[in-house]
Amino acid sequence: MYLLWALLAAVPALTLEVLFRKDIGWNSWGHVSLMVPLSLLLNYFLWRTVSGGPTLLLAITLFSAAVAVGRVFTSQFILGEAVVRGNLVAAAALVFASLVGMLWRSD
Repeated sequence: MYLLWALLAAVPALTLEVLFRKDIGWNSWGHVSLMVPLSLLLNYFLWRTVSGGPTLLLAITLFSAAVAVGRVFTSQFILGEAVVRGNLVAAAALVFASLVGMLWRSD
């Protein structure tokens, strides 16, 4: 279940990052009504991820992997920015590390 929470936590994190990138962040009080609920939702999903995961390291690694994959997709298709090879390799390494962490546990 912590995998689902990690994926759900990536959605508000990526939404906030896109809003900051498009300069619709904390630069005016008019956007507080958008930013605060997204931040609270992100914190709730992260709490569920961390509290439901077998270890803190695995839970955070899965969240990081979900955000890394989402950043590649968001950069390429939503923001229209080219994804450089180094960032793609880093995202693939995070996903690989999370898979190894899930599969190679000594219970």
